[in-house]
Amino acid sequence: MYGWLTSALERSAVADAHLRTQALGAAALAASNLGYAEAGRAHANQALTLARDQGDKRQIEWALRVLSFDEPDQVERRRLLDECERLLRELGSEAGLGWVMYLRGLTFMEDQDPDRARETFEGAAGLFRRLGRPWEAVNAELDIGYALISAGRGAEALPLMRAALVEAADLDSPTEITKALIFLAAIEVELDAVAATRLLAKARSVADEEGFEPDPRSEGRLVEPTEQSARARLGERFEAESEAGSRLALDEAVALARGKE
Repeated sequence: MYGWLTSALERSAVADAHLRTQALGAAALAASNLGYAEAGRAHANQALTLARDQGDKRQIEWALRVLSFDEPDQVERRRLLDECERLLRELGSEAGLGWVMYLRGLTFMEDQDPDRARETFEGAAGLFRRLGRPWEAVNAELDIGYALISAGRGAEALPLMRAALVEAADLDSPTEITKALIFLAAIEVELDAVAATRLLAKARSVADEEGFEPDPRSEGRLVEPTEQSARARLGERFEAESEAGSRLALDEAVALARGKE
């Protein structure tokens, strides 16, 4: 999708200003999700300029939201999210407000404030549940787990992460399946390094098959420390257990994660 969008934009195949703004916004999101931060910001800035020229509040908000993803300055990120919230309230978009709330939670995580992040993720998850948006709700609930893990309260997160994995599998969402497996591995590694290694390997195999990387703002931060901890505990057994995990079927991985309920 990203390649097609950039090709069309480079060929000036999208001549209509409104459609071009939408295409730039879509390209910005796709680039950011692929880890192409600079390209994503470039597309988002172009989209923002066009959207402001057109007075298109919806596209202005979208461009600002994407710009907030990789904004390194926390003050500027909050300013961007504040402007997003103002526009979304004017537009009456509750779903958009849920996403801004979720992004604020990630900002609190970067501020090393997992308790406030958890409360914010809980608010976003509750809003998405009320709106009947299960994918978004699961995504936010998984980051409740991330906040709990970061606060040293992984055991409290375990039931929520197991339930989220089951729902992610029901939704057939590779990104959320991967996210859930990584968080579960991070929780389990000190108690059952074999299970953690297999869950982490399955997460990596899902991501590799689907062609994406774990989100570096969230679950991606736990991959390396979880692997290092598992290696230290398993020694020479690590590679064999990792290989076994990568061959697990999804239902087998879910059963492994739920095995101690």
